[in-house]
Amino acid sequence: MKLRALDPLLYPVDKDIIHNENSFIEHFYQLITRSIQPPYVVSIDGLWGTGKTTVMKILQDKLEKSGFPVFWFNPWEYRQTESVVLAFLQCLAAENKSFLKETKKSGKKILRVLLESGLDVGLKMVTKNNLSLKDIKDGLESTEEVQSPSHEKYENTIEAIKKEFVALIDGISKKHDNNPVVIFFDDLDRCLPDDSIQLLEALKNLFVTKGSKCIFICGIDTRIAKQFISTHYNGIEEMFAINYFRKIFNLTISMPFSSNIYDMLLKYIKEQYEWEDPGEEKSKSLARMVTEAGLQAEIFSRRKYLNIIDNFNVFRKFNPDYNFTPAKDFIVHLLVLKEALQPVYEELIQGALKNRDKTISQLISGLTSIAANKGKPRPEYKGEFFVEYFKKEANFGNEYLYKWMVKHPTLA
Repeated sequence: MKLRALDPLLYPVDKDIIHNENSFIEHFYQLITRSIQPPYVVSIDGLWGTGKTTVMKILQDKLEKSGFPVFWFNPWEYRQTESVVLAFLQCLAAENKSFLKETKKSGKKILRVLLESGLDVGLKMVTKNNLSLKDIKDGLESTEEVQSPSHEKYENTIEAIKKEFVALIDGISKKHDNNPVVIFFDDLDRCLPDDSIQLLEALKNLFVTKGSKCIFICGIDTRIAKQFISTHYNGIEEMFAINYFRKIFNLTISMPFSSNIYDMLLKYIKEQYEWEDPGEEKSKSLARMVTEAGLQAEIFSRRKYLNIIDNFNVFRKFNPDYNFTPAKDFIVHLLVLKEALQPVYEELIQGALKNRDKTISQLISGLTSIAANKGKPRPEYKGEFFVEYFKKEANFGNEYLYKWMVKHPTLA
Protein backbone atom coordinates (compact mmCIF):
# COMPACT_ATOMS: atom_id res chain seq x y z
CA MET A 1 0.00 0.00 0.00
CA LYS A 2 1.36 3.44 -0.92
CA LEU A 3 2.02 6.12 1.64
CA ARG A 4 -0.64 8.78 1.62
CA ALA A 5 -1.33 11.94 3.55
CA LEU A 6 -3.20 11.31 6.80
CA ASP A 7 -5.86 13.85 5.92
CA PRO A 8 -9.58 12.93 5.92
CA LEU A 9 -10.24 15.87 3.63
CA LEU A 10 -8.13 14.30 0.88
CA TYR A 11 -9.24 10.68 1.03
CA PRO A 12 -12.33 8.75 2.12
CA VAL A 13 -12.33 8.26 5.85
CA ASP A 14 -11.15 4.83 6.95
CA LYS A 15 -13.08 4.24 10.17
CA ASP A 16 -10.98 1.22 11.20
CA ILE A 17 -7.63 3.02 11.07
CA ILE A 18 -8.20 6.65 11.93
CA HIS A 19 -11.31 6.52 14.08
CA ASN A 20 -12.91 3.36 15.37
CA GLU A 21 -15.40 4.76 17.88
CA ASN A 22 -18.43 3.86 15.78
CA SER A 23 -20.75 4.04 18.79
CA PHE A 24 -19.58 7.61 19.41
CA ILE A 25 -20.34 8.52 15.80
CA GLU A 26 -23.76 6.90 15.98
CA HIS A 27 -24.67 8.65 19.24
CA PHE A 28 -23.55 11.96 17.74
CA TYR A 29 -25.63 11.34 14.63
CA GLN A 30 -28.74 10.53 16.70
CA LEU A 31 -28.18 13.70 18.75
CA ILE A 32 -28.14 15.87 15.62
CA THR A 33 -31.06 14.23 13.86
CA ARG A 34 -33.40 13.62 16.80
CA SER A 35 -32.50 15.69 19.86
CA ILE A 36 -31.46 19.15 18.71
CA GLN A 37 -33.83 22.00 17.92
CA PRO A 38 -32.22 24.56 15.58
CA PRO A 39 -30.74 27.10 15.70
CA TYR A 40 -27.98 25.43 17.68
CA VAL A 41 -24.16 25.45 17.90
CA VAL A 42 -22.06 22.44 18.91
CA SER A 43 -18.30 22.43 19.45
CA ILE A 44 -16.22 19.26 19.18
CA ASP A 45 -13.36 19.63 21.63
CA GLY A 46 -10.08 17.78 21.24
CA LEU A 47 -6.33 18.24 20.86
CA TRP A 48 -4.75 18.33 17.43
CA GLY A 49 -4.74 14.91 15.82
CA THR A 50 -7.45 13.37 18.00
CA GLY A 51 -9.81 13.00 15.04
CA LYS A 52 -12.16 15.99 15.09
CA THR A 53 -12.11 16.38 11.30
CA THR A 54 -12.57 12.64 10.85
CA VAL A 55 -15.63 12.63 13.10
CA MET A 56 -17.16 15.54 11.19
CA LYS A 57 -16.47 13.93 7.81
CA ILE A 58 -18.16 10.69 8.91
CA LEU A 59 -21.11 12.70 10.26
CA GLN A 60 -21.30 14.68 7.03
CA ASP A 61 -21.48 11.46 5.02
CA LYS A 62 -24.17 9.93 7.27
CA LEU A 63 -26.28 13.11 7.23
CA GLU A 64 -26.10 13.51 3.45
CA LYS A 65 -27.17 9.90 2.95
CA SER A 66 -30.12 10.58 5.26
CA GLY A 67 -31.30 13.56 3.21
CA PHE A 68 -29.95 16.38 5.38
CA PRO A 69 -28.54 19.44 3.61
CA VAL A 70 -24.90 19.82 4.65
CA PHE A 71 -22.33 22.56 4.06
CA TRP A 72 -18.60 22.34 4.89
CA PHE A 73 -16.45 25.41 5.48
CA ASN A 74 -12.79 25.54 6.49
CA PRO A 75 -12.05 29.14 7.57
CA TRP A 76 -8.31 28.45 7.68
CA GLU A 77 -8.29 28.25 3.87
CA TYR A 78 -9.53 31.86 3.70
CA ARG A 79 -7.06 33.39 6.14
CA GLN A 80 -5.72 35.73 3.42
CA THR A 81 -9.10 37.37 2.87
CA GLU A 82 -10.08 40.56 4.66
CA SER A 83 -13.15 38.95 6.19
CA VAL A 84 -13.54 35.24 6.87
CA VAL A 85 -17.24 35.86 7.57
CA LEU A 86 -17.71 37.27 4.09
CA ALA A 87 -15.80 34.33 2.65
CA PHE A 88 -18.20 31.96 4.40
CA LEU A 89 -21.27 33.80 3.10
CA GLN A 90 -19.89 33.88 -0.43
CA CYS A 91 -19.12 30.13 -0.39
CA LEU A 92 -22.60 29.39 0.96
CA ALA A 93 -24.16 31.59 -1.71
CA ALA A 94 -22.07 29.96 -4.46
CA GLU A 95 -23.19 26.48 -3.43
CA ASN A 96 -26.83 27.58 -3.55
CA LYS A 97 -26.72 29.92 -6.54
CA SER A 98 -29.74 28.32 -8.21
CA PHE A 99 -31.91 29.12 -5.19
CA LEU A 100 -30.66 32.71 -5.06
CA LYS A 101 -31.34 33.27 -8.75
CA GLU A 102 -34.88 31.98 -8.29
CA THR A 103 -35.55 34.64 -5.66
CA LYS A 104 -34.40 37.83 -7.37
CA LYS A 105 -37.70 39.57 -6.86
CA SER A 106 -37.98 38.68 -3.19
CA GLY A 107 -34.75 40.18 -1.91
CA LYS A 108 -31.53 38.49 -0.81
CA LYS A 109 -29.63 41.20 -2.64
CA ILE A 110 -26.56 41.18 -0.40
CA LEU A 111 -26.03 37.46 -0.90
CA ARG A 112 -26.52 37.80 -4.64
CA VAL A 113 -23.98 40.59 -4.79
CA LEU A 114 -21.51 38.34 -2.99
CA LEU A 115 -22.28 35.60 -5.47
CA GLU A 116 -22.33 37.54 -8.72
CA SER A 117 -20.06 40.52 -8.11
CA GLY A 118 -17.29 38.70 -6.31
CA LEU A 119 -15.71 38.97 -2.91
CA ASP A 120 -14.10 42.37 -3.48
CA VAL A 121 -17.50 44.08 -3.81
CA GLY A 122 -18.81 42.11 -0.86
CA LEU A 123 -15.91 43.16 1.32
CA LYS A 124 -16.65 46.81 0.65
CA MET A 125 -20.34 46.27 1.36
CA VAL A 126 -20.55 44.25 4.51
CA THR A 127 -17.34 44.39 6.55
CA LYS A 128 -18.39 47.59 8.33
CA ASN A 129 -21.55 48.18 10.30
CA ASN A 130 -21.82 51.74 8.90
CA LEU A 131 -22.37 50.48 5.35
CA SER A 132 -22.35 53.39 2.91
CA LEU A 133 -25.34 53.77 0.61
CA LYS A 134 -23.02 54.40 -2.33
CA ASP A 135 -21.30 51.02 -1.84
CA ILE A 136 -24.68 49.30 -1.77
CA LYS A 137 -25.88 51.11 -4.85
CA ASP A 138 -22.67 50.52 -6.82
CA GLY A 139 -22.52 46.90 -5.86
CA LEU A 140 -26.11 46.13 -6.71
CA GLU A 141 -26.07 48.07 -9.99
CA SER A 142 -23.09 45.99 -11.13
CA THR A 143 -25.19 42.83 -10.81
CA GLU A 144 -27.24 42.14 -13.93
CA GLU A 145 -31.02 42.50 -13.80
CA VAL A 146 -31.10 43.51 -10.15
CA GLN A 147 -33.22 46.51 -9.37
CA SER A 148 -31.73 49.18 -7.19
CA PRO A 149 -32.88 48.64 -3.61
CA SER A 150 -34.56 51.15 -1.43
CA HIS A 151 -31.79 52.70 0.64
CA GLU A 152 -33.88 52.59 3.76
CA LYS A 153 -33.98 48.78 3.67
CA TYR A 154 -30.22 48.61 4.18
CA GLU A 155 -29.74 51.15 6.93
CA ASN A 156 -29.16 48.27 9.33
CA THR A 157 -26.76 45.95 7.56
CA ILE A 158 -26.65 43.40 10.36
CA GLU A 159 -30.42 42.91 10.30
CA ALA A 160 -30.38 42.66 6.52
CA ILE A 161 -27.76 39.91 6.58
CA LYS A 162 -29.66 38.08 9.31
CA LYS A 163 -32.88 38.10 7.30
CA GLU A 164 -31.20 37.01 4.09
CA PHE A 165 -29.29 34.24 5.85
CA VAL A 166 -32.44 32.91 7.56
CA ALA A 167 -34.35 33.05 4.26
CA LEU A 168 -31.59 31.18 2.41
CA ILE A 169 -31.35 28.50 5.10
CA ASP A 170 -35.15 28.16 5.14
CA GLY A 171 -35.21 27.73 1.35
CA ILE A 172 -32.50 25.06 1.47
CA SER A 173 -34.31 23.26 4.28
CA LYS A 174 -37.61 23.18 2.38
CA LYS A 175 -35.90 21.51 -0.56
CA HIS A 176 -34.74 18.74 1.80
CA ASP A 177 -38.01 17.77 3.51
CA ASN A 178 -37.63 20.57 6.06
CA ASN A 179 -34.54 18.96 7.60
CA PRO A 180 -32.26 21.50 9.30
CA VAL A 181 -29.17 22.64 7.44
CA VAL A 182 -26.02 21.32 9.13
CA ILE A 183 -22.95 23.55 8.69
CA PHE A 184 -19.50 22.29 9.64
CA PHE A 185 -16.67 24.68 10.58
CA ASP A 186 -13.37 22.82 10.57
CA ASP A 187 -9.94 23.87 11.88
CA LEU A 188 -11.15 26.95 13.74
CA ASP A 189 -8.18 26.56 16.08
CA ARG A 190 -5.77 26.82 13.13
CA CYS A 191 -7.01 30.29 12.19
CA LEU A 192 -5.38 33.51 13.26
CA PRO A 193 -6.97 34.61 16.55
CA ASP A 194 -8.77 37.58 14.99
CA ASP A 195 -10.24 35.43 12.20
CA SER A 196 -11.43 32.83 14.69
CA ILE A 197 -13.02 35.45 16.94
CA GLN A 198 -14.63 37.15 13.95
CA LEU A 199 -16.32 33.91 12.92
CA LEU A 200 -17.33 32.99 16.48
CA GLU A 201 -18.92 36.39 17.00
CA ALA A 202 -20.72 36.12 13.67
CA LEU A 203 -22.14 32.80 14.83
CA LYS A 204 -23.66 34.48 17.85
CA ASN A 205 -24.71 37.77 16.27
CA LEU A 206 -25.59 36.90 12.67
CA PHE A 207 -26.28 33.22 12.04
CA VAL A 208 -27.75 31.74 15.21
CA THR A 209 -30.88 33.79 15.12
CA LYS A 210 -34.61 33.22 15.64
CA GLY A 211 -36.18 31.18 12.87
CA SER A 212 -32.90 29.85 11.49
CA LYS A 213 -33.16 26.12 10.71
CA CYS A 214 -29.44 25.68 11.08
CA ILE A 215 -27.15 23.53 13.22
CA PHE A 216 -23.48 24.52 13.37
CA ILE A 217 -20.84 21.93 14.30
CA CYS A 218 -17.38 23.37 14.96
CA GLY A 219 -14.15 21.46 15.40
CA ILE A 220 -12.01 23.44 17.82
CA ASP A 221 -9.58 22.86 20.66
CA THR A 222 -11.32 24.59 23.57
CA ARG A 223 -8.01 25.56 25.18
CA ILE A 224 -6.85 27.30 22.00
CA ALA A 225 -10.21 29.04 21.62
CA LYS A 226 -9.97 30.44 25.13
CA GLN A 227 -6.43 31.66 24.40
CA PHE A 228 -7.76 33.41 21.28
CA ILE A 229 -10.47 35.10 23.32
CA SER A 230 -8.02 36.18 26.00
CA THR A 231 -5.57 37.53 23.40
CA HIS A 232 -8.27 39.35 21.46
CA TYR A 233 -9.56 41.06 24.59
CA ASN A 234 -6.11 42.01 25.87
CA GLY A 235 -5.55 39.33 28.46
CA ILE A 236 -8.89 39.37 30.24
CA GLU A 237 -9.46 36.90 33.08
CA GLU A 238 -9.81 33.21 32.28
CA MET A 239 -13.36 33.10 33.66
CA PHE A 240 -14.44 35.75 31.15
CA ALA A 241 -12.98 33.66 28.31
CA ILE A 242 -14.81 30.58 29.60
CA ASN A 243 -18.13 32.41 29.83
CA TYR A 244 -17.60 33.96 26.40
CA PHE A 245 -17.00 30.51 24.92
CA ARG A 246 -20.11 29.10 26.62
CA LYS A 247 -22.17 32.01 25.35
CA ILE A 248 -21.39 31.02 21.76
CA PHE A 249 -21.60 27.24 21.98
CA ASN A 250 -24.78 25.64 23.25
CA LEU A 251 -23.03 22.32 23.73
CA THR A 252 -19.43 21.07 23.81
CA ILE A 253 -18.70 17.40 23.09
CA SER A 254 -15.26 16.05 23.93
CA MET A 255 -13.49 13.64 21.64
CA PRO A 256 -13.48 10.17 23.21
CA PHE A 257 -10.31 8.75 24.71
CA SER A 258 -8.76 6.08 22.48
CA SER A 259 -7.85 2.88 24.26
CA ASN A 260 -7.20 0.94 21.05
CA ILE A 261 -3.95 2.57 19.90
CA TYR A 262 -2.16 -0.78 19.65
CA ASP A 263 -4.89 -2.33 17.47
CA MET A 264 -4.98 0.75 15.25
CA LEU A 265 -1.19 0.71 14.80
CA LEU A 266 -1.04 -3.03 14.18
CA LYS A 267 -3.62 -2.81 11.40
CA TYR A 268 -1.87 0.20 9.89
CA ILE A 269 1.56 -1.48 9.99
CA LYS A 270 0.22 -4.61 8.30
CA GLU A 271 -1.20 -2.52 5.48
CA GLN A 272 1.84 -0.28 5.01
CA TYR A 273 4.85 -2.50 5.69
CA GLU A 274 6.46 -5.22 3.64
CA TRP A 275 8.33 -7.26 6.20
CA GLU A 276 10.53 -10.22 5.54
CA ASP A 277 9.52 -13.28 7.57
CA PRO A 278 8.40 -13.42 10.32
CA GLY A 279 6.45 -10.28 9.46
CA GLU A 280 3.56 -10.87 11.87
CA GLU A 281 5.81 -10.86 14.94
CA LYS A 282 7.70 -7.79 13.78
CA SER A 283 4.44 -5.93 13.18
CA LYS A 284 3.22 -6.78 16.68
CA SER A 285 6.53 -5.80 18.24
CA LEU A 286 6.63 -2.44 16.43
CA ALA A 287 3.01 -1.65 17.33
CA ARG A 288 3.63 -2.59 20.97
CA MET A 289 6.88 -0.58 21.18
CA VAL A 290 5.41 2.58 19.67
CA THR A 291 2.28 2.32 21.84
CA GLU A 292 4.22 1.90 25.09
CA ALA A 293 6.87 4.51 24.31
CA GLY A 294 4.27 6.94 22.96
CA LEU A 295 2.14 6.74 26.09
CA GLN A 296 5.23 7.19 28.25
CA ALA A 297 6.19 10.23 26.17
CA GLU A 298 2.62 11.52 26.71
CA ILE A 299 1.55 11.39 23.07
CA PHE A 300 -2.24 11.54 22.90
CA SER A 301 -2.74 12.30 19.23
CA ARG A 302 -3.54 9.34 17.00
CA ARG A 303 -2.16 11.32 14.08
CA LYS A 304 1.23 11.49 15.81
CA TYR A 305 1.27 7.74 16.39
CA LEU A 306 0.60 7.14 12.71
CA ASN A 307 3.29 9.69 11.82
CA ILE A 308 5.84 7.62 13.79
CA ILE A 309 4.88 4.50 11.85
CA ASP A 310 5.12 6.37 8.53
CA ASN A 311 8.47 7.95 9.44
CA PHE A 312 9.98 4.60 10.38
CA ASN A 313 8.66 3.10 7.16
CA VAL A 314 10.34 5.88 5.16
CA PHE A 315 13.55 5.45 7.17
CA ARG A 316 13.61 1.76 6.21
CA LYS A 317 13.14 2.65 2.54
CA PHE A 318 16.16 4.98 2.66
CA ASN A 319 18.12 2.37 4.61
CA PRO A 320 17.11 -1.00 3.10
CA ASP A 321 19.86 -2.90 4.95
CA TYR A 322 18.68 -1.70 8.36
CA ASN A 323 17.63 -4.52 10.69
CA PHE A 324 14.72 -3.71 12.98
CA THR A 325 15.36 -4.80 16.58
CA PRO A 326 12.11 -5.77 18.32
CA ALA A 327 11.51 -4.09 21.69
CA LYS A 328 14.88 -2.29 21.70
CA ASP A 329 15.07 -0.45 18.39
CA PHE A 330 16.99 2.80 18.83
CA ILE A 331 15.65 4.48 15.67
CA VAL A 332 12.03 3.83 16.64
CA HIS A 333 12.55 5.47 20.02
CA LEU A 334 14.30 8.43 18.44
CA LEU A 335 11.30 8.87 16.14
CA VAL A 336 8.96 8.71 19.14
CA LEU A 337 11.03 11.48 20.72
CA LYS A 338 10.93 13.47 17.48
CA GLU A 339 7.13 13.30 17.34
CA ALA A 340 6.60 13.91 21.06
CA LEU A 341 9.15 16.70 21.56
CA GLN A 342 10.39 18.08 18.27
CA PRO A 343 12.45 20.94 19.86
CA VAL A 344 14.29 18.49 22.12
CA TYR A 345 15.01 16.17 19.19
CA GLU A 346 16.47 19.08 17.22
CA GLU A 347 18.64 20.10 20.17
CA LEU A 348 19.92 16.54 20.48
CA ILE A 349 20.85 16.45 16.80
CA GLN A 350 22.66 19.80 17.09
CA GLY A 351 24.37 18.64 20.27
CA ALA A 352 25.61 15.47 18.56
CA LEU A 353 27.08 17.51 15.70
CA LYS A 354 28.93 19.77 18.15
CA ASN A 355 29.96 16.99 20.58
CA ARG A 356 30.66 13.95 18.44
CA ASP A 357 32.33 11.97 21.23
CA LYS A 358 29.40 12.16 23.68
CA THR A 359 26.86 9.44 24.31
CA ILE A 360 23.18 10.21 24.16
CA SER A 361 22.89 10.14 27.98
CA GLN A 362 25.67 12.74 28.15
CA LEU A 363 23.90 14.87 25.55
CA ILE A 364 20.66 14.67 27.55
CA SER A 365 22.51 15.65 30.74
CA GLY A 366 24.01 18.61 28.91
CA LEU A 367 20.63 19.81 27.71
CA THR A 368 19.24 19.51 31.24
CA SER A 369 22.15 21.51 32.68
CA ILE A 370 21.83 24.24 30.07
CA ALA A 371 18.13 24.60 30.76
CA ALA A 372 18.73 24.75 34.52
CA ASN A 373 21.52 27.36 34.21
CA LYS A 374 19.22 29.60 32.17
CA GLY A 375 16.84 29.63 35.10
CA LYS A 376 14.00 28.22 33.04
CA PRO A 377 14.06 24.44 33.49
CA ARG A 378 12.25 22.66 30.68
CA PRO A 379 9.85 20.12 32.25
CA GLU A 380 10.26 17.78 29.26
CA TYR A 381 13.88 17.13 30.25
CA LYS A 382 12.72 15.56 33.50
CA GLY A 383 10.05 13.29 32.11
CA GLU A 384 9.94 9.54 32.62
CA PHE A 385 10.49 9.04 28.91
CA PHE A 386 14.07 10.32 29.23
CA VAL A 387 14.71 8.47 32.47
CA GLU A 388 13.55 5.19 30.95
CA TYR A 389 15.12 5.34 27.51
CA PHE A 390 18.06 7.73 27.51
CA LYS A 391 19.79 7.50 30.90
CA LYS A 392 23.23 5.95 31.09
CA GLU A 393 22.01 2.58 32.35
CA ALA A 394 19.14 2.31 29.87
CA ASN A 395 19.07 0.53 26.52
CA PHE A 396 20.31 3.53 24.55
CA GLY A 397 22.24 5.60 27.10
CA ASN A 398 25.65 4.53 25.80
CA GLU A 399 24.80 5.00 22.12
CA TYR A 400 26.72 7.64 20.18
CA LEU A 401 24.13 9.61 18.27
CA TYR A 402 26.74 11.09 15.93
CA LYS A 403 27.77 7.61 14.75
CA TRP A 404 24.13 6.79 14.00
CA MET A 405 23.85 10.02 12.01
CA VAL A 406 26.92 9.15 9.96
CA LYS A 407 25.56 5.69 9.24
CA HIS A 408 22.00 6.97 8.59
CA PRO A 409 22.21 10.60 7.38
CA THR A 410 18.42 10.96 7.12
CA LEU A 411 18.25 11.18 10.91
CA ALA A 412 19.49 14.77 10.73
